[in-house]
Amino acid sequence: SAGFDYGKLNVGVTGLLSNLPQAPTVLTKVKNRQGCDGQKLEWYYDNNTHPTRIIACNSTCKGIHQSPAAATKISLGCQSLTAAATK
Repeated sequence: SAGFDYGKLNVGVTGLLSNLPQAPTVLTKVKNRQGCDGQKLEWYYDNNTHPTRIIACNSTCKGIHQSPAAATKISLGCQSLTAAATK
């Protein structure tokens, strides 16, 4: 088998508080912890070559923990949403 395409996984969150919508929000994938913005909703793999874990950036994690109704959803099959390469 060809195996799983790790570039075709998205992480969504619903029920976030603050100015964020209650509808599902798709998180942006960044390369690693250093790539986290600190403001945006982002995630990364523990290892980009052989991922074993999906990790939310600190600001994202905080937002999820502060929202009692927050729920995460993993979607497979569509290209991961990534930030435009601005740096």
